Amino acid sequence: MIQLYAALLARLGVTEYELQLNSIGDAACRPAYLARLNAWLDDHADLLDDERTRESARRARCVSST
Repeated sequence: MIQLYAALLARLGVTEYELQLNSIGDAACRPAYLARLNAWLDDHADLLDDERTRESARRARCVSST
């Protein structure tokens, strides 16, 4: 997938970009990460609009069930 995207960017003439990868860890450390993330989101809900709040809750449920 990364190579496909790099090829697309090259075809479009994009020569300067930065690839940033993110992971929420493996099955062993994911629950602790999600607990901290959800605590932060709960504490900072005023920073999120309604759509982002719903999306965060949906993602947390989806990820925690995997």
